[in-house]
Amino acid sequence: MLFDACCVPTSAVAELETERLETACDRNDYQRTQAEAAADALSAKMKKEAEDAARADEADARYVDLSARYSAPVLRYQAGRRSPGGTDLSRAAEVAKDVDGPGICAVIPVGTS
Repeated sequence: MLFDACCVPTSAVAELETERLETACDRNDYQRTQAEAAADALSAKMKKEAEDAARADEADARYVDLSARYSAPVLRYQAGRRSPGGTDLSRAAEVAKDVDGPGICAVIPVGTS
């Protein structure tokens, strides 16, 4: 059944129109508030990411500084622990030649009975 507008009192039509306009206004306010909240959240996220990136850069710079500061003393310590007449690896390689001649592998018997 169709609604016949001519039978509805004018005050009721005015009230319905007022309600419709208020609902539309509320919907617009809700959408505006949602958009503002989304923009604020995005702004806060971008600010946090920028702060995190700055902290990461600072940490990287501290790491490089500390690494440079402490690697030299560690290397000096390690060098100081070596004996002054330490093994010369290039000479040791020359001495360790095979008895069969250079480049020939020695055959070592395993498990002979």
